[in-house]
Amino acid sequence: MRRDRRAKMPIDVLLINPPPGPGTVVDRQGASGLGVIHPRRRRRPLPPHTLTQVGATVRSLGLSVAAIDLTRESPRRLHALLDRVAVVAGIFVSQKTLATDLEFIASLRQRIEPQQVLPFGISTWFHIEELRRQSRGGPVLVGEPESRFGHAALYLAGRAPAPPTGLLLDGEQPRGELHQLFVSDLDELPIPAWELLGRRWRELPLYASRGCYQSCRLCPHSVAQGVQVRGRAPANVAAEMQTLARRFGTRHFVFLDPAFGADPIRTLELCREIRGRRVKATWSCASRPDALPVDLLGRMAEAGCREVRIELDTLDPQLLVRFGRIPDIREHEFFRERVEIFVKTALRLGIHPQVTILDGLPGQMQGDVDATARFARSLGVRRIRITHHVHYPAVQALGT
Repeated sequence: MRRDRRAKMPIDVLLINPPPGPGTVVDRQGASGLGVIHPRRRRRPLPPHTLTQVGATVRSLGLSVAAIDLTRESPRRLHALLDRVAVVAGIFVSQKTLATDLEFIASLRQRIEPQQVLPFGISTWFHIEELRRQSRGGPVLVGEPESRFGHAALYLAGRAPAPPTGLLLDGEQPRGELHQLFVSDLDELPIPAWELLGRRWRELPLYASRGCYQSCRLCPHSVAQGVQVRGRAPANVAAEMQTLARRFGTRHFVFLDPAFGADPIRTLELCREIRGRRVKATWSCASRPDALPVDLLGRMAEAGCREVRIELDTLDPQLLVRFGRIPDIREHEFFRERVEIFVKTALRLGIHPQVTILDGLPGQMQGDVDATARFARSLGVRRIRITHHVHYPAVQALGT
C-alpha cells in the first residue's frame, strides 16, 4: 500500500531523455551536448550524465524529482509519470537530435501545459525559436543547466521572486555570450543522482574538467564547453569515483573531458587521489596525443587508466594546418613523432589506445583515411575507429 501511495504522489520535476528516431541510437551527451546519432547496429551509448547531474541539483534545493531515459526504457512508464508532474517536465535536447526532440515536445503538449515543458541542454542556445514554436511560447533554459535548472523550477513553481539567468520567458532572447552561462565552479555541483535511472551501473561517465583550449576549427567541444578549461578539485573527482563504485558497483569510469590532462599538475594529483582512496575501478579518457604529456601515462596506468581515446583524425599536413591541429606544415613530422611516442609508451604501460580517424573532411584527398589507419596499425594500435565527419551548425554559428 505504501508503494501505491508513493506512485500517486506529485513530482515537482520530471527529467526526460527523449526517445531516438527510427533505426538510430542517439547520444545527446555526445559532442559535449551537441549530440551524436549512430546507426542502430552500434551499442547503446553511456547513460546521460547531464540528466542525473541536473537531478542531483534539483533535489538539493528541496524539490522532488524523477527521471526517465527513453533511449533505454519503454514509454509506458512515461504516461504515469506525466500525470504526476506538479511543476515542470525538463526535456534534454541536442542539436543533432533536434528534429526528433521537437516531435517529442509536440507530443507532450497534448498531455501537459506548455508552461510545464522546459527544454534544456547546451544546444538550446542555438535553437530558441524552433523550441519556442514547438512549445507554444513556453519557457526555454539556455546555458549549462546543472546549476540553473533547479532555480528555474523554483521560479516556475512560484517559490522564487525572480527567474535565474538563462531562463527565457515570453519571447525573450539570449543575452551576452554563451560562456557567461557556463558553470563557473564545477566543485559546487553535487554527485550525479544515478539512482534516478537505475540501481546498478557497471560503467559510468564523469567529468574531471570541462572546456578545451585547443579550439580546432571543426571540433564542437570548445564551442559547447568553452576555450577555458574548468577543472574540478582532484579530491572531489576521486571521492565521486569512490562513492559511485561503492553505491552502484561501478567498475569502470569514462572521463568525458575533451582535453583530459591539459593541466598536468592537476592530472598528477588526481592519479594520486585515486590511488590514495584505493578506488576499485578502472577508467578511460580522451585526449590528443600532442596535448597529453607522455610522462603522465605511467602515473595514469598506476591509477587504473586502461584506455585512451585518441582523436588522430588525419595525417594530411594540409588538413592539420587548415583545421588548427598544427600551426604550419613544418610541424607535421614533429606531430607524427609525438603520436608515435605517445602510442608506443601507452602500449608498453598497458594502456590501450583507441584511435579515431575521420572520413569526409572538407578537402580530404582520396586515400588519406587508409594512410592514417596504416600508420596507426604500424604503431601496434588494434582499436581503430573510422567515423564520418559530422558538421555542427553551432560550430559555424560561433565562428570557430
